[in-house]
Amino acid sequence: MSTSMNRREFLRNSSGMAAGIAAAGLWNSTSALAEQVKLSTPCAEKLGWQMSVATYTYRSFPLYEALDKIAALGVRHIEPAFFLKLDKARPELKINESLSAEVRREFKSKLADMRISMSSFYSSLDANEDKARKIFEFCKEMGAGQSWRNLRIMRST
Repeated sequence: MSTSMNRREFLRNSSGMAAGIAAAGLWNSTSALAEQVKLSTPCAEKLGWQMSVATYTYRSFPLYEALDKIAALGVRHIEPAFFLKLDKARPELKINESLSAEVRREFKSKLADMRISMSSFYSSLDANEDKARKIFEFCKEMGAGQSWRNLRIMRST
């Protein structure tokens, strides 16, 4: 049995799956439904791999709402982007190193309740060492093993 798939087969299969999800009413999932969904990547987990979703994919939703959608897919690892809104009630809060200790605890608690981890973080670094340290400390506190960076190279002339 061949496990390879060309682009057309992939698109045909994934569009069929998306139509099935929409028809089953799972597209607009709720937290209760998300908690019932089983891990969708058990083979990857057995190998020690972490299948992760970049929350930028769900950028039209606040992060807390996106988490429900990600959990409904059975994915347990996320990569938040530093510029995304945390929730609808507090649109000024972004998921980054400037979050207060209280909001960080709230975010970590929400992730733990949903059995989701922040395995990596998309951040913006420049030549500012203090800012970089804050970002890395934030990643460490949140349990992110990696920080993907949008590096701005500063050249001296």
